Amino acid sequence: IRISAPSRWASPFDAFVEVLKPLLIPGTLTFLLFGLTLGVLLAYGPRRTRPVALPWLALLALFYWIGSVPAVGEVLATRFHARDAGLVTLADVTGARAIVVLGAGVRRSYVAGGQLVAIPDPQTVYNAVEGARIYHLFPNGLPVIASGGQQSGDDPVESGILREWLAKAGVPEDRILLESGSRNTREQARLV
Repeated sequence: IRISAPSRWASPFDAFVEVLKPLLIPGTLTFLLFGLTLGVLLAYGPRRTRPVALPWLALLALFYWIGSVPAVGEVLATRFHARDAGLVTLADVTGARAIVVLGAGVRRSYVAGGQLVAIPDPQTVYNAVEGARIYHLFPNGLPVIASGGQQSGDDPVESGILREWLAKAGVPEDRILLESGSRNTREQARLV
């Protein structure tokens, strides 16, 4: 797979999108506040936008009510693992030369006693545990590439967190390679 470098005109847009992406995830408080703010601006804006305000706010409320129904929430929560998907077997990965484990983010990080303590996103932990399970399918193991960089200046490097979880799951540290320069999935694909 070849991923071309973005043009110089796409770069500021890409940076803008990267800033907005975590703020506008449907179902989050930030998304709700953005939607409510837009509804209020429409209601108190020019006369031609006022008729749109009430339907917009009603649609936003309906979206959140539907999303709060447990059956709907359960379906939405299975974003990366379909119910009908079976476990990967050795036959499924025959011929593989490496196992790539992608970081999916860090929820929070704290400094305690001068040491950085990171709480990874649950998907990051699931990815590491599944990568370790696949590693153990191979009699001699395969190299495992832990991929994920630093999201911001104070955040820990995701590949280091993955390495810790992979090691806890029985992958020898000398079999784990780190890709620590990526900040998003596109960069992970390019750098791995």
